[in-house]
Amino acid sequence: WARRCVEETDTTEMRLERRISAVYKDIPGGQLLGPTYDYTHRLLDFTLLANGEAPTLTTADSEQQPSPHVFSLLARQGLAKFEEDSGAQPDDITRTPPVYPCSRSSRLQQLMRGDEGYLLALAYSTPRGSGRNHPFAAEIR
Repeated sequence: WARRCVEETDTTEMRLERRISAVYKDIPGGQLLGPTYDYTHRLLDFTLLANGEAPTLTTADSEQQPSPHVFSLLARQGLAKFEEDSGAQPDDITRTPPVYPCSRSSRLQQLMRGDEGYLLALAYSTPRGSGRNHPFAAEIR
C-alpha cells in the first residue's frame, strides 16, 4: 500500500465554485450551485420574489468566507468521528477473507467491491434489455 507522500491541503480556505450538501439544506456558509441547473429548482427562495427583494450578487473578486467541511460539523455534533491512522498495514480482502468483526480497512474494501459490482451490473444490464446484445463494460468512470 502506498503511503501519502505529500502534506494535506487545508481545503476550508479554498475558493469554491460549487458546494452542494445532501446532508444539510441550510449548510453553514451556504450552498453554492455554481454553473448548473440541476439543483436550482429545489433551492430557490421564492419568498424573495413575493416580497420584491433582490439578493445581492457576489463577484469573483469578493472575499470568500471559510467553508467548514460537513464531516467536521457532524463530528462536533457527535454524529461522526474522525479515524486516526494507527500506522498498521491495511487488511487485503483479496488475499485473506474477512473475519468479523472486521477492521475499518476491510469494511471499506467490502463496501467498495459491492458498489463496483452494482455499477458494473447496472452498466451491463441497461443495454442488454434492448435485444440479444451482451456488451462488456471494460471501464466505468
